[in-house]
Amino acid sequence: MSGDTFFRKWLEGNLSDEEISSEGPKVFKDDKEFATFKKLIDGSQGLKIPASQGKEDAWSKLVDKIESNPSKAEPGAVVVPFYKKPIFKYLSIAASLAIIFIAYATFFTNNPTTYKTAKSEIKTITMPDNSLITLNADSKLSFKSGNWIDNRSVSLEGEAFFEVKKGTKFVVNSEIGKVTVLGTSFNVKARKEGYEVSCFTGEVSVSLFNDKSEKVLSNGFATKIMNQKLSEPFTFKPTNIAGWKSGEYYFDKQPLIDVFEEFDRQFDVTLKITTDISGRIYSGYFNKVEMEKALELICLPMDLQYEIQDNTIIIY
Repeated sequence: MSGDTFFRKWLEGNLSDEEISSEGPKVFKDDKEFATFKKLIDGSQGLKIPASQGKEDAWSKLVDKIESNPSKAEPGAVVVPFYKKPIFKYLSIAASLAIIFIAYATFFTNNPTTYKTAKSEIKTITMPDNSLITLNADSKLSFKSGNWIDNRSVSLEGEAFFEVKKGTKFVVNSEIGKVTVLGTSFNVKARKEGYEVSCFTGEVSVSLFNDKSEKVLSNGFATKIMNQKLSEPFTFKPTNIAGWKSGEYYFDKQPLIDVFEEFDRQFDVTLKITTDISGRIYSGYFNKVEMEKALELICLPMDLQYEIQDNTIIIY
């Protein structure tokens, strides 16, 4: 095996331990050089390439990039591909390559993966560790998959139900605050109308970015923002919080405007409210089986009328 082939295959991870031990000493000028190079390569084995791209593809693209953009040379100079240079320079080349490879891998693996749901859409996402995240309608979730097992962190806009596998710390960040867990199930609502976290199993820690206080929730307890601070933990009915996963929506003394916003989110319609409903409170329920039935369940108890015109609903 030529020195170039050995060098390339080794960096790509395509040599067995036996091949490295038998061929390596033949390529390098002495055992010390071989041992130093082996230590460098062994230390780079933890580098990850995106799942959609193999090591050979990554290597080829990296080589093409380097050779298509050589460093500035004097007129008439001959540019020699870096892996074809004399073997005694391999160590310095390998050091440079390690730096480039780390930057290359970091660039790709640090690009966030993003999931969005449209109005009336619910989506379940299986994470790299098999944790499950169910996104409610009109929500957004993003995370970096490159080092997921060691850094389980997501960003949420909207509402989601989490079923987290045990492992390293799992963090849910939103614009308002964050939730930290190890392995549990919980619901996070982070919308403009409010921030609320409900723990179904296990234990979660909730904190706000604008306040140093922290609330630890055990199963069956929730907290939400009240007067710009987290409330003391309170009990909740699981169906009232996570019923949305099966298309059921419960409200207990909620602002009526928030109820209509949820209705709009789930049915993806245009609402025109022609009467003042500010300060009005609603307790009740609707589901996604039939839109007009849902309208009745909201409007009749509140002494409101509605009119449906194509995709527009007028409330009066």
